[in-house]
Amino acid sequence: FVALDLLWVAWPLIPLTSASVYSTPITSAEALKDQPYRYFVDEQFSYQVKFDHYFQFKTFGPTDLVHLQQFKETLVPNLGVYAHLPSANNNDPLVVGRWQTLIDLIDKRLPQEQARLLAMMNAGAIINNNPVPTWPTILEREVAVIQAVPKPLPRAYFLSHAVYVDDDRGAVAEITSPGFDPGREVVIIKLEDITVPGSESAPEQMVPARIVAESAGRIRIEIDAPAEGFVVLTDTFYPGWRATVDGQPVPIWPANLAFRAVAVQAGFHTIDMDYHPLTFTFGLWTSIVACFIIGVAMIRLARHSNNHTSHSNSKSIINNWKNL
Repeated sequence: FVALDLLWVAWPLIPLTSASVYSTPITSAEALKDQPYRYFVDEQFSYQVKFDHYFQFKTFGPTDLVHLQQFKETLVPNLGVYAHLPSANNNDPLVVGRWQTLIDLIDKRLPQEQARLLAMMNAGAIINNNPVPTWPTILEREVAVIQAVPKPLPRAYFLSHAVYVDDDRGAVAEITSPGFDPGREVVIIKLEDITVPGSESAPEQMVPARIVAESAGRIRIEIDAPAEGFVVLTDTFYPGWRATVDGQPVPIWPANLAFRAVAVQAGFHTIDMDYHPLTFTFGLWTSIVACFIIGVAMIRLARHSNNHTSHSNSKSIINNWKNL
């Protein structure tokens, strides 16, 4: 009854179409493929595209290939996945709070301030339907316009000058201040009981870093640092990530509110970041101990059952002899 009820209610929202909808190339994606940057989809534009143009809730909408291909061309989250494009704001079931704060800041800023925050996020293109006249246009479609973000920063880079703050509120105040330039300084949220590297007298210079290897939960970066400073990686700061510089463990600092940074001295360095959350280790050992206890209990139960069976069989044999 439940299955039939759900099918009856949800049938209009179950689209049936040709599987070629997944393999048809996306022209918008082709225009972004050669860029070493992420792309950003305006949040208001994304909502309008999905719920004003294509999905009306009563039904899924037209299921012909032309209609669905037009929808794919908007590249709203998470359609860039089809083309293996790195997006700065996919739809995720759980979003890190600092990252969402950064996304919300972009929504409320003027174009000049938006450009600064997007560049800080390694976003080299923005997709919306309200283009900024002074930004170069990469591609213009019927529903969306893709524009280039001025001066985006690399995904990983070195900066010799840092500004230190005590908490997230201080970081937000710094990155939204008119004088902040993410290409010249990085905002570091101070960690407790960790010595703050001195950089007040360091020259303000940015050097791109090289990502030499990457896999799920692991990334390796190389940098030839001209001075003492920080290597910034514009991936989300999250508990469980551990870093080493030339094989020596170092702390990961929250940078520019939502990203990661490690301190380095002048010279050539190899930085490794690996994801080893304590929750996984705790869960793994809990499972191992639980399996061991269950195994021991099952073995003891089996032995007890065998002993009981043997005892019952012995009593039966003795009773049979007595009857004889």
